[in-house]
Amino acid sequence: MNAHFLTSERRQWRAQRVSRGAFTLVELLVVIAIVSLLLVFLVVGAGKLKQQVRLTESMQHQRAITTAFLAYFIDNSGKFAGVDTGVRRHDWVASSVAGNTENGLEVESALTTGALWDYVGDLRVYKSPLDPHSTAQRLRSYSLNGFLASTETAAFWGGPPSAQVMDRMSKVVHPAETLCCVSEYDYRGYNHNGWSIMGNFSYIWIDRLQNWNPGFWEFSYMDGHTEPFRHESNQTDIDYYMNLEEPSFFFETPDYKWLVLHLYPGQDW
Repeated sequence: MNAHFLTSERRQWRAQRVSRGAFTLVELLVVIAIVSLLLVFLVVGAGKLKQQVRLTESMQHQRAITTAFLAYFIDNSGKFAGVDTGVRRHDWVASSVAGNTENGLEVESALTTGALWDYVGDLRVYKSPLDPHSTAQRLRSYSLNGFLASTETAAFWGGPPSAQVMDRMSKVVHPAETLCCVSEYDYRGYNHNGWSIMGNFSYIWIDRLQNWNPGFWEFSYMDGHTEPFRHESNQTDIDYYMNLEEPSFFFETPDYKWLVLHLYPGQDW
């Protein structure tokens, strides 16, 4: 066998080894595409996980507020704290003198002088981690069920006769179905009064719920449990209606009926 043939064969063998060990351009592009796709999945997954952690924390805040509400009831001869804001001395949240507002660090006393402060004791509990507004814009993300009100507010809510407003636990006939704490967005920039909608199935909304947790609202109930609620309305409608800068508005949705029935379960509407 001549030397020229051996040298040629050796070169060919080396070339095959090199070609097998390197990426072609197509292979390199495929690898880059796969890595990019994995990074996208990682980022999306991390975002969903972060959202879930914030949702869990928000519901923990609502549970803490509900626990405080029930503790106040125990310590005050079976009477609830007021669910309004600064109207009566026993309201769960007070209000600043200037404009009855709570938007800003300078009016933290709106929370610290409220009836539930001694039971909550932490300003962070009043703010949802899902709330995109800064604390300087909105000091509080949560409101309480307006039907847990004192009798003076019953007519305003378009609700039941004043004698039947749930101002005592004995009138809360279905605690596990009765809303206590909700995440509210008030177009005025601060959450004013309790949270409620007209209870006569007119589809008139007085107050609105948050729209910063797409697809869900979160609630706590009078038995102390919390859970997210998947609304039937599409998110586009929620984003529109929950941001209307009007005192009240018409929005016909199955979620309205569910809310009415859980604001005051057992009431014959």
